[in-house]
Amino acid sequence: MSTIEERLDRLESIEEIRQLKATYCLCCDDDHNGPAIAALFTADGVWESDTFGRFEGPEAICGYFEATKARIPFAAHLLMNPIITITGPDTAVGRWRLLMPFTYTGSGKAEAYWLTTSYTDRFARVGGRWLFCELKVKTEIFAPHLAGWVEQA
Repeated sequence: MSTIEERLDRLESIEEIRQLKATYCLCCDDDHNGPAIAALFTADGVWESDTFGRFEGPEAICGYFEATKARIPFAAHLLMNPIITITGPDTAVGRWRLLMPFTYTGSGKAEAYWLTTSYTDRFARVGGRWLFCELKVKTEIFAPHLAGWVEQA
């Protein structure tokens, strides 16, 4: 059986990770604030999406999000269904779902879009602070708002 200190550390860690993920979403919604997002990752951290690519290290992660400002000028990350598992004294994994209305300009004009994804993240506690080691995004729906997500005939 775990000690009270171990149980308390586990609960505090889960809450810190929940706050870390919420901070990530707020930074994304703050015009994709690259420096603030990159600061949430370990020195060898990875941000990876099956739709948008893979970026290794804070500099590459920062660069990706700074470039994202031009094609996604508005986003609202609506995060839900967290499952956080502490896997070791300084390691954890987490899963979330995301629903995101956003403005996309990748087609040359501003259009309203919907995005749903699932996140699978790995975390490490470095210097007493939880950070992302790996943030993986699996896209489920990436669809224009008016067209919806059901294939049109």
